[in-house]
Parts: sequence; C-alpha cells; structure tokens
Amino acid sequence: MITLIAVQSTMSLSLVLLLILIYASHHYSVAAEHDNHHQLITIDTLGLDTYDDNLSHAPLDDYYLSIPIEFMDKDGQLRQEKFGYMRSSLTTSHNFYESVVQYCNDNHVVPVDCRLFAKTIRGYIASIESVGYNDLIGDASDFTQLGLKYATDKVTHHGYQRYYPRFIEQYRSLGAENDISGSSVNSHTTVEGNGSGSKSDHVTTYAMLEIGIATGKSLLLWLDYFPHAFIYGIDKDIESAGDRFRIMKADQGEIAEIKSIFEHSDIIQHDHIFLIIDDGSHIPEHQISTFDYLFNHVLAYGGCYIIEDIETSYWTREGIYDHVTRYGYHHTKSIIELFKYLADDINIECLTEANRGLQDDYIDGRVSLLTRQLISSITFGQNCIIITKKTLFEMKYNNRRYRYNHNL
Repeated sequence: MITLIAVQSTMSLSLVLLLILIYASHHYSVAAEHDNHHQLITIDTLGLDTYDDNLSHAPLDDYYLSIPIEFMDKDGQLRQEKFGYMRSSLTTSHNFYESVVQYCNDNHVVPVDCRLFAKTIRGYIASIESVGYNDLIGDASDFTQLGLKYATDKVTHHGYQRYYPRFIEQYRSLGAENDISGSSVNSHTTVEGNGSGSKSDHVTTYAMLEIGIATGKSLLLWLDYFPHAFIYGIDKDIESAGDRFRIMKADQGEIAEIKSIFEHSDIIQHDHIFLIIDDGSHIPEHQISTFDYLFNHVLAYGGCYIIEDIETSYWTREGIYDHVTRYGYHHTKSIIELFKYLADDINIECLTEANRGLQDDYIDGRVSLLTRQLISSITFGQNCIIITKKTLFEMKYNNRRYRYNHNL
C-alpha cells in the first residue's frame, strides 16, 4: 500500500483520484462479496465501440480498458506504463489497484497522471473536486458508506446523503420481525396501508420502488440499506428478478405503462411500499405525471417520495435520454415551480376561496386534488424534492374550517 506524505498542488485532479482510490482499494474489495446481486441483473448492454464521454451511464457489461499511467521516480524522471482494467468487474478493479500499488513499490515511483482512467469515473471526480473524498469517508452514516461501497452517484456526485437519511432511516427496520418471508406484522411501523380497500389488515411485504435502474448500483445500495425489504425497480430497458428484487420494464414517458404494472399485478395488494424514488427520465412532465399516480395509488400512508435530478427544469437547450429539454428559470412546466405552488396546498385552510381558485389555475390539473390532499410535507434539496405522504391520523386535519378565517 502506498502512503502519501504530500501531494503537490499542481498535481492533476485525476491523479489525486487515482491515489485516493489506490489508498482506499481495500474498501472496494468488500463489494465483491455482493457481486451475486450484480450478476443477477440482465440489461441490453452497450459495446466498447459505442461508449464515449457523452453517455450519462456507462455500460453494465464488463469490457477491457488499457489504462496508461505516468509515474515519476525520486529523481524526477517520468515513465509511462499501461495497466489492464475490466470495467464494472469488482474483482478485476480491485486487482487493478493492487497491481498499480505493487508497481509503485517495486520501482519506487508515484503516479502523476492518469487522465484516461479518470474519465471513466466522472462521478468521483466531481465529488473530490467539490467535497473531498476524505470528507465523504468521514461521514459516519450507513447511507454514505454504502453509497461509496457500491459507487452510486447518489453519494459520489449528487451528495444526497445530506438529505435522505433523515427521511428514510426510520424505515430500515421495517419487516425485521418477519424478514419479508413470514406473516407476522412489524408493530412499530409508521407506514400504513394505502387505503385502496384491497389490502388486508396484515402486512405481507415491506417494499420500496425506484424508477431508473441503469447499471444497478443503487439497487445494491437499497438491498443492503433495507435488509428486510423487497426492492422493486422500473426501467425502460431492463426486466429482471432475483432474491429480494424485481425490475419491471416500462417507459416513464408513457404513464399508461407505469399504471399497467400496478393495475394488473398484485404488488399494491400485497406490499406496503414505504419509499418511492424517481431517478428515471428526468423530464419534468414525466416526473409530474408519475408522482401524481404513484404517490396517490401506490405509496403507503406515511411513506416518502423522492424526485431526483430536478436540474433539468433549469435546462434551456440540448436534452437527455432522447428527450429535448426546453425549460428554464420559472418556466411554466418546471417541476420546481409546480411544487412551489403545492407547498401552499399544505396550508390550504389559510387560503380564501379566491386564492384556492388561483391554486387550481396554477396547478392546472397536473396533480389531482386527491394527491394534493395527501401531501404532508415538501422539502427542496439540491437537485431533489422530497415529499412525505400523510398518515391516516394526519388526514383528520384535512378540510378544517380555519379558526382565523376573519383575518384572511
């Protein structure tokens, strides 16, 4: 293992990345123990010849990269060597770090440049540049540690660990008493049935749902973070199943496909879905229509709904996943602007009839009245919106007459 005493300030960011990863290589070897989850995923893969830096997600399949690294010896002389790296293979990636360490120790050199390798893991570069890897490692939360372990950009780039644990940590013990395979009910749950009338009074399975699976890194995170829950996924290109997870194929841009998954299956009848995360198309219209349906019909009372990647509401050009993005600051179709209006719905009893009418005009039917009445809280975070659903007890506060109505 290389121990670094000092790093020159002029050293490239990619080099710092490499050195940090070498130093922390033992951290990534642990993930190999969970590689069975990774192997269970099937996906339409992209070949090496189609991969470039413009892709938002790297291919899932393993492929070989020859990584040139420049080293400097104690006399300041430079040399370059190439090291083989099998992308997405946890075992070979660990071997890559080990081989670089061995080379440095044998030749008494340190790496000084590794641009090509750095470009394949842009998420880590962004985090190191803005936060610092040591700061991330210093975060004691399980969510951060597991996010780093499985290299999901929820932690390495977005920094969602700043928000998520305070909303979802409470759900981690759900199902512990029956471990999703028995019939006993966890009596300490704060998540209640969705009121559809088709659920029994007893919980059979606690579950979460994520839209957008991509390479499956967040799937590994959720399997580990919620050890007693079942993990559902929806993805445009993936259909797969394994122990404790099931990925269903649907296009988020076609809300009918999303609805058909739940209206023609027993998921709602037999599962209490306590958490839904939208990491799908990132298109505001899709995010809104998906929220309106899933929050109302699928998420359990007392559950949490998280919409990621709301940054696209600020985009005015180009696009993502074959969809154009023509929005911008205060755009009428922005999901951010919509949820600003929905925040007033939380205090609807304080609005005059005229202002309630304005609320309806602003929201313009994009979110149904029933969905609006189910919102308990809205939290805006950097590049995400977190919405909690009312418990049955909270529903008792709906439709009250405001006691200071004369002051409005």
